[in-house]
Amino acid sequence: MVKISIIMTINNTEYLVERTVESIIKQTIKDIEVICVDCNSDSGVLRRLSEEYDFIKVFRTTEISQSEARNYGLSKANGEYVAFINSKDQYMDENALEKMYMYAHKNDADMVCGNIQVIKQDGSVDKSYDRKSSKFNYFLKKDVLEPVEYGTPEIFNKNIYKRSFLTQNGFEFSNDITFDDPIFMAKVLTNIRDLYVINTDFYGLNNNIDLIDTYDKKYEYIKQFKEVFDILSDAEFESPLASYKKEFINYIEYKNNLKDEEISEITTNLFTDAEEYFKDEEDRFIIELLKNSKVDSDFDEFSNLKKEMFEETLTSDNFIGYDQLYNYIKCKEQLKQKHDNVEIKKASYMALKDISNEVLDEREILNEKNKKMDKDIASRKHVKNEILSSNSWKITSILRKIRNL
Repeated sequence: MVKISIIMTINNTEYLVERTVESIIKQTIKDIEVICVDCNSDSGVLRRLSEEYDFIKVFRTTEISQSEARNYGLSKANGEYVAFINSKDQYMDENALEKMYMYAHKNDADMVCGNIQVIKQDGSVDKSYDRKSSKFNYFLKKDVLEPVEYGTPEIFNKNIYKRSFLTQNGFEFSNDITFDDPIFMAKVLTNIRDLYVINTDFYGLNNNIDLIDTYDKKYEYIKQFKEVFDILSDAEFESPLASYKKEFINYIEYKNNLKDEEISEITTNLFTDAEEYFKDEEDRFIIELLKNSKVDSDFDEFSNLKKEMFEETLTSDNFIGYDQLYNYIKCKEQLKQKHDNVEIKKASYMALKDISNEVLDEREILNEKNKKMDKDIASRKHVKNEILSSNSWKITSILRKIRNL
């Protein structure tokens, strides 16, 4: 039996696989096995690495989901503990796995949690990510916590798990849901005795976000929220339940999702008893808004005035003018004679949402430009390094010195 089995699934990310595997090889713990479940990529990189390192085992599969691939990898594992890594991510501190295993083994822990860092496409650390204020707990020291203190039940990859704990409890990934990581994490958290945490930067999470842009993806994404809500509610995990509900509301509010008819239909069908799930007044308002986001034409002038006032304060140093404020108040008072407060609140919210979406769109355009510039700079540096390390450059160095005399 090896100390740790590392399970990695590969699907259309071959160009990042080598970097991921290198981060595993650099780990100071050596009594490991790396189980690579190759889903349709037929990776030449994996073939070469498995021939070079006998602890890398490659299993090729076809027509299975990532969840099924993880379950398959788990069935092939022989380690006392198991870890999971995506082929676009990487391990950070080179002694992280060893520290986590030693802590787990010493305490016979079912699970040990490390910290995450967010990485860019080139593997460098994204310094804009503030780990200490993020929704994922940042651990400053070795500690033993209550499982309810884990935070939102996400990023299962930042932990290692006792294999016998997973197999004896039948904990697997849901084959019928693509976004099943939180379901797996919720099941684990509500069944462990203690939460062992350690202050090491373990997991590097690639910040390239998968798009949820089809009906099936939207359905599976929303369905996993409902399943996690049920698991946490049954276990009376109130704090993570509240956090994950807020995560769902954030998804509903993101950009134009409130106007997405498919999201509205799916949410309505899955949460037939929405009032039981969303007891907070503001949350219920958003759910009701999702069901009907259309604003009566009576509110057009009101919405335009509100947008103008906010744009005035956002884009200039000017205060809102007296005339603007007077017209806004007058318009609102006229609407109150015909519409209730909920309709007015709805119109007000949607006006602000339009402004927010415009800002987000501009930000995404700037981010794309920055990514292209970073890629171009990296490419130029690579070419420069190749030139400087080439034999022709070294051979002609004497001629360059003579010419500069």
